[in-house]
Amino acid sequence: MKRFFTLIVILFCIGGLQAQSVDYELMGFVDDNDELIEGVSLDASQDFSPRIKVRNNGPGVLGISDSVIFDIFYDGVHLTMMSVKGVELQDFVAGESRLISLPHPLFTAEIMDEYTMTAFNICYELRFTGNSFDPVVDNNVACLSVSRPLPVEEYTNGDFLVGPNPARDALKIKAPAGTVVGIYNMAGQQLMTFCTGDDVYSADLSDWSSGIYFVKMSKGTAETTRKIIIAR
Repeated sequence: MKRFFTLIVILFCIGGLQAQSVDYELMGFVDDNDELIEGVSLDASQDFSPRIKVRNNGPGVLGISDSVIFDIFYDGVHLTMMSVKGVELQDFVAGESRLISLPHPLFTAEIMDEYTMTAFNICYELRFTGNSFDPVVDNNVACLSVSRPLPVEEYTNGDFLVGPNPARDALKIKAPAGTVVGIYNMAGQQLMTFCTGDDVYSADLSDWSSGIYFVKMSKGTAETTRKIIIAR
């Protein structure tokens, strides 16, 4: 009898760990009226708080101990991710749709001004962790093109030139002599700093990882920041 009950417990545990099939579809991003959109134009003072519409095509629900991960890509480079636990999605059944968003802006207007973010693409890619599996994977990506006005400073700082962008092994910077230049990663850490001379400065990036960086240049009251991408 003891072996019988032990067998029942083992079978119950195995059954509880069986993979569940659930097809989450990223239908796309939505506007303030919950209408699907492919692009958005932001006002200069507007934060960027994207909302994504997800549909459960079934047949099941996400496992209670599993999670759905939304990887977020900025111009093709992985930026961050957000996660929703399966225990929060037990009422998200087949045939239903739901709007999901970060609890805070992805980018504030101040950040976009500081890093001269005037035109970019954001993509979300969905995946599961745990035992649940997605039988259809070609509907797991949705993208949105974003545009916004240039900061006023951008129009007055034509003396600062940076290229190529994307860069590979070197970045050339042309600025008035005595310009202070700093290169930063997405976390705001300064990776390089120098002052320009009369010639074009070439920064060696051959040992740097692929990703998004920011070049901040200032001289006197003139200041500008350029976003660059290192791609290999």
